[in-house]
Amino acid sequence: MVRPTSYRDGKTVTKRRIASLGNIDEYSEKEIEQIIFKLNSLLQNRVLGSLNDFDPKATLHFGIPYVVQFLWDQFGLTKAIRDALKERAVTFDVSGYLQAMVINRLIDPSSKMHLFDTIEDIYLPDVSHKWQLQHFFRALDYLMDIKPQLERFLYHRLTDLFNLQCLWCFTI
Repeated sequence: MVRPTSYRDGKTVTKRRIASLGNIDEYSEKEIEQIIFKLNSLLQNRVLGSLNDFDPKATLHFGIPYVVQFLWDQFGLTKAIRDALKERAVTFDVSGYLQAMVINRLIDPSSKMHLFDTIEDIYLPDVSHKWQLQHFFRALDYLMDIKPQLERFLYHRLTDLFNLQCLWCFTI
């Protein structure tokens, strides 16, 4: 039986997370093998169950975060953001919060509050901190402060990465 993952609260429909297996990085190899063994037994022995009995409670977005991470690394954005903020007393990973917001914008454009509520649904393997809502807003403040410097960096990085010529430089 499939349990509803949303319910009506007055005039609004609210979604809820029933269960989640969590991040695969949090499981030991033995625990992963046990999960695989259990799923395999469901497929092998139809008397015990079938795929129809398996009711996934949550899925992680993996594809878009992977592509964003790859491009983020190719452009060197983490280092560029850290370099631009090196004179400031930043107490959190601004680059990580900005990257999460970019990924969210591509997956499910929504508010920062919604992102904060659903951030665990996005596969982000390099995250070693607990997300804090105020850091999303503060990261945007930092981004606005370093925007001109970051735009120059990206222009130079893109022209170098793609071997493009300066758009306003003409040689005859």
